[in-house]
Amino acid sequence: MMETKNNKQSSISLNWLWGSVLIVLGVAALLGQLIPGFGGLVWAAFFVGGGTVFLTIYLRNKEQWWALIPGYALAVVGGIILLAESDLDGNITGTFVMFAIALPFVYVYMLNRRENWWALIPAYATSAIGAVIAVSDILYDSLMASFIMFAIALPFFYVYLRNRQENWWALIPGYATSAIGVFLIFVDIMPEVLTAPFVLFAIALPFFVVYLQNHNHWWALIPAGIMATIGIGLLIAEVQYIVPVVFIILGIFLLGRQVSGGRSKEASKTGPDADKPPSV
Repeated sequence: MMETKNNKQSSISLNWLWGSVLIVLGVAALLGQLIPGFGGLVWAAFFVGGGTVFLTIYLRNKEQWWALIPGYALAVVGGIILLAESDLDGNITGTFVMFAIALPFVYVYMLNRRENWWALIPAYATSAIGAVIAVSDILYDSLMASFIMFAIALPFFYVYLRNRQENWWALIPGYATSAIGVFLIFVDIMPEVLTAPFVLFAIALPFFVVYLQNHNHWWALIPAGIMATIGIGLLIAEVQYIVPVVFIILGIFLLGRQVSGGRSKEASKTGPDADKPPSV
């Protein structure tokens, strides 16, 4: 008896809901035809209102989780219509759509971070696309490409930071795409003679890091040394004044070290212990 009563109550509630929705739909259609230029706003309000109804059903009874799907979909459609009817730039609408797609995946991840980690992948991918659309009119071509490279690198660094010992491999694609991003930033202002050395030094750097983290990985010095040597050779061949500059810098460093070392020795000979005889 109780189950039958509950089913009747739920059926009555659904009848009220759908009856109200149909009435609002009819009113919106009439207003859209009678008032020029008002139809888009009416439809946007209708979809947002319909989404609010479904979200209210979920908030009143969390077991009715299914109501989140049509509720969120209707609200997003209403937002798209509202943006389309406004005079805002089209990129804003595209950005809104991408972030609207990403938000449910973020919600799924927040429900259970350990088991639903996979939801971060589509969430980040669609969010990154939305960010690219948002800044497409602000950044010029090389900076846009650099932004995309950094966006690709970011999740690999996140994977590495979650477990540095097991996920060390994530540094490889993370660093590679980041190095390309840095190169794209300076590609328009960097002299051509520095392009090849920059690429070679960028390749050598991670091998030096591998060796410094663990000296047992001496093999990393081989590719690092080869790439760095070729890069230095190209610099010397293209930029003739680099050798004298390097000699001057090294000379200043050695002289400064000698002067500071002499002062420290003189300071150690002065003071209350200066008159004491040396210990045998």
